[in-house]
Amino acid sequence: MRVTVTAAEDGSVWHQLGILPSMRRRTRRVVLGVAVLAAVAAVLLFVVFPSGAGSVEEAAVDRVSERADEGSARAAARFEWGGGELVLIAYERDGERRLGIAYVQDALRGWRVRAFTEEAVESNDIVVGSLIVAQSAGGGGAPSWSVAAGQLEDPRIQRIEVKWASGGTSSAERTEDSYLVTQEGETDALEVKFIADDGTEIATVPVENT
Repeated sequence: MRVTVTAAEDGSVWHQLGILPSMRRRTRRVVLGVAVLAAVAAVLLFVVFPSGAGSVEEAAVDRVSERADEGSARAAARFEWGGGELVLIAYERDGERRLGIAYVQDALRGWRVRAFTEEAVESNDIVVGSLIVAQSAGGGGAPSWSVAAGQLEDPRIQRIEVKWASGGTSSAERTEDSYLVTQEGETDALEVKFIADDGTEIATVPVENT
């Protein structure tokens, strides 16, 4: 390092420190090293946290889009749960009607499906519509859950009430032609009631758990 002694206007002396070429090269290497580390971190971000979907609905539909008949997949009902959403997915595969339940959560770089189950249904499985049940231990910050969901054939039905083996009861309003009733904890659905807007009970369906 070189030192230049310079006289100030008031007659005092101060030292100006100069950086030799070798130090400048070392500085450039440090900057280059930081840039390389940033690039590696960016690559790891893309590998460890791959980009997800732009919305909850998009993530849910993408889960079945490859095997669904073209244009048939849709998010039929949704419910916010533990930082994410439970979504009822309705679609057709080779003409067969299917329903799926997905738990979709924000994965830092977009929405991703964290849990999923599905099964084939008929529009009149339970006379007034269809019904599927599912449960999960949760995870990723989301509490465990149980769900009863399906689609409705009877236009009179406006509210669905589910009795659970845990002793609780929960209900949900109709969403267009579908419904999704949730309950915290892993438990079996025992009975589902389908109720009209004026409180009239349209049907009560016992649930067989195998």
